[in-house]
Amino acid sequence: MKTFSFRLCALVLLGVMLVSCKREAQALSAPERAEIRDDGMTGLNEAPSVSLEELAEAERAGTWLSGMGLLESSIREAAGDFGGALIAAYRELAVAYGRGLVAEDALAEGLGNVLENPEFRHEGREDALKAAEGIMEFRRGNWDAAAERLKPFAAAEDPDGFVRWLLLVCEIEGGLNSEGRRAVYSSLRSRHGFFPEYWRRGMDYFSSSVPIAASYAENCINLAPDGPFASDCRRFLAVQAGLSEDAGEALKTRAETETLIRAAMAGGNPLPLADLFPLIALQDNSYTFAALALLDEAASRPLFRDWFSSEADKAQGRLAERLKFLCRDQGRL
Repeated sequence: MKTFSFRLCALVLLGVMLVSCKREAQALSAPERAEIRDDGMTGLNEAPSVSLEELAEAERAGTWLSGMGLLESSIREAAGDFGGALIAAYRELAVAYGRGLVAEDALAEGLGNVLENPEFRHEGREDALKAAEGIMEFRRGNWDAAAERLKPFAAAEDPDGFVRWLLLVCEIEGGLNSEGRRAVYSSLRSRHGFFPEYWRRGMDYFSSSVPIAASYAENCINLAPDGPFASDCRRFLAVQAGLSEDAGEALKTRAETETLIRAAMAGGNPLPLADLFPLIALQDNSYTFAALALLDEAASRPLFRDWFSSEADKAQGRLAERLKFLCRDQGRL
């Protein structure tokens, strides 16, 4: 009988992202790389050193590292759960897409490669094919068809596992957006908080409560500010703040603003703060006011205050007005 390694499926599905993952790992500092090597989450060519339960607990504790989905895939493969192994491999790619590391075409291309591979049509590998079909229907927005194909994989899944999330999305997107289902969706947060798509969909599901929906939007942006879902979230926040959708391009969350200002102050370099100029030039809104309050602290330093003053001389309109406000004399040293 012809032998077959399901690991090849994961490589077919995720090969397009390996360069991105390698680049991400190379961007880490040496201590960070050592930490990842020591936690048993990488080394995909070696025998799995952790269990599914341990991986799940790590996720619930807020840990997600590139390769964890592939590791789960290899564990499931070893146990003969070929459909679950494919779904885990897909999740790795979906997370990478949500963080802007791979293009959207990679999702459909990877699944298409699996669907066209004859190896999945015999020797008990049909579950992998069904899983790939289910995820493909999910990506197409065919919620009933996706749910029908994915439900069999939920039987042995944790209550907060990825398949449960997929099926819950199918229900809500299919029109069953009840308070109970939203509560279940919220309860999955600890396991899927690293997943930008979780926050982006939640923004829509909780749209009846602006504070909750805004929180989901901000979490999505903070997790992946340059990811494919961030623009939608910025536009939503802009409208909720009384601005036009177009103003969303300039909008930054408080966490983004704090991170940028702290880095500039720590490095003694005000130049990166120019990235906040489009935000502080907007008409009155809570995000601009928050940014001005944080910039006011930076302006207490002569270097930053002098830079704000020089930039104010070159600016016009509302931006010039607000930069001059930051330079006002309040007895600063």
